[in-house]
Amino acid sequence: MARCESTIQTEWMKALFRDFVEQAGFLEKPGPVGLMVKRNIEGFRLIERTVTCSSDITVESVLRAFQGDTTHRKYRVVKNWFAMTLKLDFHGPEAQWFRHTAFV
Repeated sequence: MARCESTIQTEWMKALFRDFVEQAGFLEKPGPVGLMVKRNIEGFRLIERTVTCSSDITVESVLRAFQGDTTHRKYRVVKNWFAMTLKLDFHGPEAQWFRHTAFV
């Protein structure tokens, strides 16, 4: 986990990643979670590139960060964690509007 965390540049995002790892139980359940952690750390790095501080994390900024994921599945664990932790609604009007304007 420390090696993954070291790829994040900002302290506020490292703290969010640590919370994510703790809440996901990766530390208690060691095993074949390497690919999942690698994918999730990539999601955190994409968000980090999109926003400048944790208060800038919104539905739009997360969707913008994950815009390259055409399957809408690759970062779903990270997106769901942000939805739960920061109370972001990825099915509400803000998300619908972002998706609409992204395809127009």
